[in-house]
Amino acid sequence: MTAVAVVLAAATTLVYENDFSTRSSASALGSEWSVYEYDKGGPVAYDYDATGLSSNRAIPYPWSNGGVYSQQDGWVKAQNDSQSVRRGRSSISDEADPALVFSDKDLSVDATNHNITIYHTFRNVFTNGVIKMQFDVRQVDKYVSSKLLTWTRLIYDKQAMNNHAISAYPIELGLSSSRLSGGWRDPGQPDDNRTFHSFTNATWSHWYRYYVTCDLDSMRSSFEVYDLGTGRIGMDDVPVGEPYASASDLLFRKNLDESTGGISGISIRVGYCDTKGYYGEEGFDEGYAYKYDNIKASWKAPSSDSFVEFYRNDFSKSKRRTIDGSLGTSHTYKLADNVESSSFYYYDELVRDSSDGTQIGTPYLPAKLGTVNKVQEIGVDGWRFCGASGYKGTIAVTTNGSNKVGMLTKDVQVMQPMCPDVTSGKAKFEYDFRMPAGWNGNYGNCYLILISRKGYDEAYNYANMSLVNVGPCSADGQSNATTPVATYSVANSSKTSVTGKRFDNSDGAFKPLRWYRIQVFIDLDNSTYESFVYDIGASAPTTPDDFDSSDTNTAIRASGVRDLFRSNSPDTTKDPQYYGKAIGAYGFVSWNNPAASTDYAILVDNVRFWKGDWDDWTLLFQNTFAVSKRIGFERKSLNIVPSGYFDRPEHGEDGWALAPTFNSTVHIAGANPALEAGDGIRSVVQPLGRTIRSGKFSAQYDVRAPMLWNSSMDYFWLQFGGGAMASASTWAANAYRYQTHPVIRTGMQPSLTSGNVILTGPTGIRNMTGFVAQDGTGAGGDGAMRPTKHVDQTYVGHWIRVRIDADMNAKKWTHTVYDMGTEHPTADTANGTLLGTKENLNFVFNDPITHMHIIMGRSPSYAPWSDDLPGEMLVDNIRVWHDREGLSITIK
Repeated sequence: MTAVAVVLAAATTLVYENDFSTRSSASALGSEWSVYEYDKGGPVAYDYDATGLSSNRAIPYPWSNGGVYSQQDGWVKAQNDSQSVRRGRSSISDEADPALVFSDKDLSVDATNHNITIYHTFRNVFTNGVIKMQFDVRQVDKYVSSKLLTWTRLIYDKQAMNNHAISAYPIELGLSSSRLSGGWRDPGQPDDNRTFHSFTNATWSHWYRYYVTCDLDSMRSSFEVYDLGTGRIGMDDVPVGEPYASASDLLFRKNLDESTGGISGISIRVGYCDTKGYYGEEGFDEGYAYKYDNIKASWKAPSSDSFVEFYRNDFSKSKRRTIDGSLGTSHTYKLADNVESSSFYYYDELVRDSSDGTQIGTPYLPAKLGTVNKVQEIGVDGWRFCGASGYKGTIAVTTNGSNKVGMLTKDVQVMQPMCPDVTSGKAKFEYDFRMPAGWNGNYGNCYLILISRKGYDEAYNYANMSLVNVGPCSADGQSNATTPVATYSVANSSKTSVTGKRFDNSDGAFKPLRWYRIQVFIDLDNSTYESFVYDIGASAPTTPDDFDSSDTNTAIRASGVRDLFRSNSPDTTKDPQYYGKAIGAYGFVSWNNPAASTDYAILVDNVRFWKGDWDDWTLLFQNTFAVSKRIGFERKSLNIVPSGYFDRPEHGEDGWALAPTFNSTVHIAGANPALEAGDGIRSVVQPLGRTIRSGKFSAQYDVRAPMLWNSSMDYFWLQFGGGAMASASTWAANAYRYQTHPVIRTGMQPSLTSGNVILTGPTGIRNMTGFVAQDGTGAGGDGAMRPTKHVDQTYVGHWIRVRIDADMNAKKWTHTVYDMGTEHPTADTANGTLLGTKENLNFVFNDPITHMHIIMGRSPSYAPWSDDLPGEMLVDNIRVWHDREGLSITIK
């Protein structure tokens, strides 16, 4: 008796994991390939002539202005060294059995100056084991030039990353004029040299098959060549007879090292073809064109006895897959720890009005003040306007003698972050200022203020947030007057008052248009500070240390006692952590002084901040208004650059590539690194390493709710989709193509009620966040962004885990969010408190899932000088799983 048992089997595989310290992608399963079809008769790689191109120009992106572009299956035309060699086209023939055909167009420059190089990356980077590959190449019909050549080459990873696959190939093999030829390194040659070898005759019109073996452990190569006659054989057919030519124990041209990376693809070079026209155009002579077909490659791990195929291309379809990482390769990238400094160089003579936005010069200082109770955009070097509406003052960079200095006029309040929060121990702060020619009444002043970085986020009213205020002001007893009065003093804040204590000026030590240095010593543990004022002369020191306030000069004024700094606030609605708990930002406040003349402006310079103790200080921040510098902060950095791999953008660091619509620099920050959002928009895309068509797809990521949202239009999305989400054709048209072709879209945005942003909290800002999922139509319709959960300001700084569970067969998915608390989770941290679930959502497109895309930004930031970025949006701990379902049939 025979029994048939049908069992539903599921195997869960972790496909992708990224905690932004390390990242890995699993391979496609079994024989699952990514398949790319070709358009017969069409160009293969980017097509352009030399006209108008400058020397050494990198390959133009298809979204750049002007020009026709085409790329099939991820082929890229490589950068070359001069204009004259950039002519030619690689096309797919329109034969029943198509082939890759190369042609040159004979324009004003003789064809002997033409040279075409195209290249294609695999889905793998190999650093060990053995690579075997084959390719078929057809000799031209007739002799044209002694320089006629075509070579197929392997390429190194770092060359492909730079769109510059033209140097230091490990080995190159093909045809040259009337002979089979190649290039490799001979014994005794330097590592980066190679010798041209011509080893036997090649018959006109004949096809030749090369079999090439490259041992990456011994750095040796060998090849065999078979003459196939005028016809072709199939991809997997074996040639008849003995090899026509062969060679063994060939040295690689350059060994694998950090400067090259592993083997990641192939390149084909064709030169000096007199074809008189492009393939398919009138006048094209096929007899002069080289052709290629049946490229195939496989790899054997050092510990394996068998080869695994990973690439095959017959130019009707190409197929490629990622080799299983357990065999010895993996897409893994590890970020290094860095202790860095960040500098900003100020430009000349710029002025920005805080009320109407009037500006002279570039780049922008902070944006105009705008609506009260709205966080203002950050300008250059982190400066941001703050304070009440109606302020008409400016912040500017000007000169005092030969020295660049900051200038504040009339009513202005500006802030910027200095460093990561200093929460305990001792701190020292100092800056230089110039007294004005006079004051417009007894309220005229210019305070330097210290606040926490959370206070910087909500810096609307400095008086209710500042930790310490100290700076020049008009003397007591002066009444308001339209005529400026020349009486001067310096004031310190007290625990309950902004101007709690004024320095005595009975001896007239404070004089108009003279520079002074204020120095403040702070004890954060005891909430006390002490301040000193020094006369430093007619101008500010160009170098801050040219005046040593602690060793060689005597203070003309000192507070004499350690005043309690402002650890309380008359505004009881504010969180106490705004006051006296940390120092991470500073600002200037100037008011009630004429703006008509720079003599009445407050000039400032040489701002510095240290932490340490009374005898040993570590400098954290310095601003000379020529250069500002943040020193000694820790950061893990990840600079993601635009990639030339339009169909496979995998060669930014950590595998990410920038979507061209918003190609801002992206950073990883924090002791436990995470991807930071920033004020600008970041848009990055990455392949997952497999194609997911069926079964169960699951993913999770952790995202931190921001302090607030700058506008109702801001949002964050993490979405999964097909290759169209990363292809040039979908990126080229307009600024919204970054949204193209998601299958599943999740994210967060300001909370909405009936289309209106919810405004809550004591400052009235947008600090409610909605975690949303897109319910699509399956045919590309956007559908609706449906909120799974709204969270209020009590969740600011909380990490939220987003979970995606999708049935690829039913085209349905579930969106779940968990509160993970304020402590930064790891990928293995258990799910937190369930906040909400949205079930039975539809796909946006019913495509296979191959790529992941993140777009985020416009949340207030401190990057790149902060280690944990409080208040800013962060993303971490991305994981993707695939459960492949199938039937297991057992017969007994």
